[in-house]
Amino acid sequence: METSSVAPYLIGGGLAIAGTVISQFFGLFSGWVERRHQTALRKKQRLENMTDLVSTSLGWFRLLLMCRDIEQYKAAQPPVQVRQIVMLARLSFPSIVEPAKQFARGCIDYYGFVGACFHPDTPASFGAQMILAIQNNPALKGRDEQILILRNNLDDAIAEEGKKYQHL
Repeated sequence: METSSVAPYLIGGGLAIAGTVISQFFGLFSGWVERRHQTALRKKQRLENMTDLVSTSLGWFRLLLMCRDIEQYKAAQPPVQVRQIVMLARLSFPSIVEPAKQFARGCIDYYGFVGACFHPDTPASFGAQMILAIQNNPALKGRDEQILILRNNLDDAIAEEGKKYQHL
């Protein structure tokens, strides 16, 4: 008879321990889900920041093409936002690293291309002189269009990565 009086205590204790284990499991699972959600939210914010950096860097093209002398050209170096785009991609988005690096290299190449088209004795902006150079040598048109292609590739890579975070 004494063994039967201990059974309810053992069952009650076992249920209490089982309840504690189950609540700990769900607590850990809930924490894991929350951390995963917060990580995805931070990545989405970084992606939006990257998009803003791309948009901000586009003003550089206009500034570069409006230069009228060497001093303005030297001051119109490729924008720092381009480097920030590459670093954000390296830190958080491996699928965007290559398009970001190509866009950064493309900006540097474009800067050199625009500078190579400039002739100080011609009274026109760098952009106008570049257009004249392209008209005189149609083979240069591809170099002018290359930066647009690289930017579009970067935009496409960002958009593709953004699909992963649409649910947030």
